[in-house]
Amino acid sequence: MKYLLLMLLMVLPPVAIAGDQIWRWVDDEGTVHFSDEYREGAEEVQRRALPTMQAPPAAPRRDAPPREQRPRYESLRIASPETDDVILANDGRIPVVVEVSDSLSTGHRIVILLDGEEVARGASATLTDVRRGSYTLQAVIQDQQGREIAASEAIPFHVRQHSRLYSPSAP
Repeated sequence: MKYLLLMLLMVLPPVAIAGDQIWRWVDDEGTVHFSDEYREGAEEVQRRALPTMQAPPAAPRRDAPPREQRPRYESLRIASPETDDVILANDGRIPVVVEVSDSLSTGHRIVILLDGEEVARGASATLTDVRRGSYTLQAVIQDQQGREIAASEAIPFHVRQHSRLYSPSAP
């Protein structure tokens, strides 16, 4: 029990006891007690300042270029299709155009994501086998290691397809 009390005292934050006196006494059964109130026969516990040290500055990561060398792309956006476009694509082909404000740095590439999965690379592409439904489209710029440098807003769009039963009427 006395070890438990001692351990408890050791883990108490110094702020909780910073301005108060601490008293120590031993009862008739030999149990050591600590309190912030004086008792007859108690002696004041002398506290020492806690040792502190300054943390060294963090070293730059080895796998990332220094911040001043990282390219900045002012804007990256999906130009086509536009947000919430409804596209009639019976053949499942969706043309995609990506606009980036600056030329790509050496080793960087544009990757087009459909619902979070890579489907094409480059500033323009035609997606194939896209069936009816709702999707999100996003463009990201990656470096040679595949790390994301910039990302466009993910835009929703919708694909509409005629039923197989659809038969255009003759004029």
